[in-house]
Amino acid sequence: MKKSILKLLVESYLKYHVAYKSDYDDKKAMQLRIKWQKEATENHWKILLYQDLDKNILQF
Repeated sequence: MKKSILKLLVESYLKYHVAYKSDYDDKKAMQLRIKWQKEATENHWKILLYQDLDKNILQF
């Protein structure tokens, strides 16, 4: 089974489906995060949160 790891700044990047102005291409990044969240749920990904103060890893 293939394992996938995704790195995000904070959990809210997946929780809220918005385009952040800090993204290079904000609309494309929003669409990718929605896609990754679906894939993470289906494929049991681990997501590393490298600036989140409360959590370090999200596991689906």
